[in-house]
Amino acid sequence: MKNKIIFKTQISSNTGFTLIEILIVVFILGVLAAIAGPTWLEFVNARRLNIAQDQIYQTIRTAQNRAKQERQIWQASFRERNRNGVINLEWAVHPADIDVDNDNNDSNDLVSWNSFDPNIRFGTVTSLQSKNNVRFIQFNHKGHVNGLLRRITVSTENSNMKRCVFVSTLLGALRTAKDASCS
Repeated sequence: MKNKIIFKTQISSNTGFTLIEILIVVFILGVLAAIAGPTWLEFVNARRLNIAQDQIYQTIRTAQNRAKQERQIWQASFRERNRNGVINLEWAVHPADIDVDNDNNDSNDLVSWNSFDPNIRFGTVTSLQSKNNVRFIQFNHKGHVNGLLRRITVSTENSNMKRCVFVSTLLGALRTAKDASCS
C-alpha cells in the first residue's frame, strides 16, 4: 500500500483584517465619495438641463411645423403647476384659439400637458408672452413668429447652471445656449 501523507493545515487566529485596516479602507472610501459626490450631482443637473432644453426646442419646433401644416396659428405653451405642494414645469402644443389657463386641473381635454423633470424651473430671464400664468410662443400659418422674438430659460433648484432656447428671427429660427450666454 501506498503511504498517504496528510497535511494538516494549521488554522491561525490571525486570519482576516484588523480593525485598523478596515477603518483605513472605510476612511479612504469616504474621502473618495466626498470628492466625487459634488461632481456627480453637477453632472446629473447638467444632464437634466440638457434634456429639458432639448424638450423645449422640440416643443417649439413642433408648434412651428403644425402651424405650417394646419395653416393656422399654433402655440407652444409652458406653465408651472403646483400639485400637492410639488411644482412641476409642463409643456403643451396646441392651436392658439384654444384657451389654456393655469388653473391646476386637466379640465381641457383638447390640450395634453407633459411634464419636465421635477427639478426643472423657469429661469429669471425667460421672456415668453404670458397669459393666466401660462407662458407661450405662437407661430402663424407660414411658421413665422407671431409677435416679438422670445427666449425661454430653465435652471435647476440646486445649481447656477442655465439652459435656454432663443427664437432668434421673425422667420422662426431657433438656437440654444447655456449658462452665461443665456443672460
